[in-house]
Amino acid sequence: MKYHAHVFFELDQLNKIQELHFKLQQELSDPVVIGRLLDKSVGPLPKPMFQIDFEQSELQQVKQVLTQVCYGFSILIHPLLENEYLAHTAYAEWIGLPLSLNLEYL
Repeated sequence: MKYHAHVFFELDQLNKIQELHFKLQQELSDPVVIGRLLDKSVGPLPKPMFQIDFEQSELQQVKQVLTQVCYGFSILIHPLLENEYLAHTAYAEWIGLPLSLNLEYL
């Protein structure tokens, strides 16, 4: 099963998030993929963010690294399911402060 993690940020945190983005690229290697920074909200995701793609076998490592490295940021972790609503709600997990998602997009 595949997973996504979304690391949310504010635009005034751009320098800090770029440093974090680079650090995660060093800490998490193949098969984990660190996506590009998106400077606006997309679909159900309420803030600028970047996405991390990984397999279930990497879940514990990704959670551990995110917990250690991303202190102070809101992070949504969810499996990729056919039912995106359930993936982003019932099966989702937050590190840091949970955010309200724009669920009408699902």
